[in-house]
Amino acid sequence: MSKLSFVFDFFLNREIKEYLFTIPGVIDVNIHHRTLMIEYDNQKLSDYILCMEVFLFLDIFKRPSLISFDKHANKELLSYCMKITDICCEYCLKGMLDELFLTNGVISAFMEYDDIVETDKCDAVINITYDPSIINEKMLTILESKFNTK
Repeated sequence: MSKLSFVFDFFLNREIKEYLFTIPGVIDVNIHHRTLMIEYDNQKLSDYILCMEVFLFLDIFKRPSLISFDKHANKELLSYCMKITDICCEYCLKGMLDELFLTNGVISAFMEYDDIVETDKCDAVINITYDPSIINEKMLTILESKFNTK
């Protein structure tokens, strides 16, 4: 059994919960405001497929809305603090979270999104946990450089 959590930039409704229960392998779904937590059988369903199902239902493939995620790995993880400078817009910042979710070895990513938007900051910090057996700090540094040149 595995868990997957998402935090979006909008409030969720019960329809997503009903939809997710129709997917084979989904065991439990909890919604609290903007947070969606899914418990699932990872033998029947991958976190990638589950993410795509959520994005499809919410119709957010072309409108980045993810502001935090956690794949809840049960292993030793390391932390990395990614500094993003001179952010051009919220859209780009949330797109970075989407890309981090798809990056193999990145287990969680969190940013103080409301703080960034409310204070109109041009810089952001994304706190990441990662599996060092899959991805290393040098690879995250390269990804950070890529994000800072967009």
